[in-house]
Amino acid sequence: METLIYKNLFRAELLDRSFIDAIELFNKHKYKDAYDSFFELWYNTKAPNRKLLFQGLVQASAAMKLLEDRKINGAVKVIRNSLHNLMNFEQITKPFNIRKLILDSFDYFENIEKGINPLECDVEIKSRPRIALSAV
Repeated sequence: METLIYKNLFRAELLDRSFIDAIELFNKHKYKDAYDSFFELWYNTKAPNRKLLFQGLVQASAAMKLLEDRKINGAVKVIRNSLHNLMNFEQITKPFNIRKLILDSFDYFENIEKGINPLECDVEIKSRPRIALSAV
């Protein structure tokens, strides 16, 4: 069953411009806009596996926005939910590497839980989680 989920997850309708735009917004740190775009994709998706993926991406965007707003506890709670949902897809590397997003998010928020606020560090922008696109 797992193989079917991965095989059918990225059909043409998922890889439309709105999905790519949402990823680009996330990577440009426009988390509110990314949240809105991923939410629209989630809302309009019928397939349960894709819905769960989009839910994880909505939550990742929300967590990053909460962090920007200095709502650390809320951000940590939301990213935990996001990672729980995205773990279902960690083997997917195309059209983007979900495992890398999971690991980057985990590392980023682990530092926050240790009391290191990346928003106050010089290298923070480079260390933010990204959704790396790859060739299909």
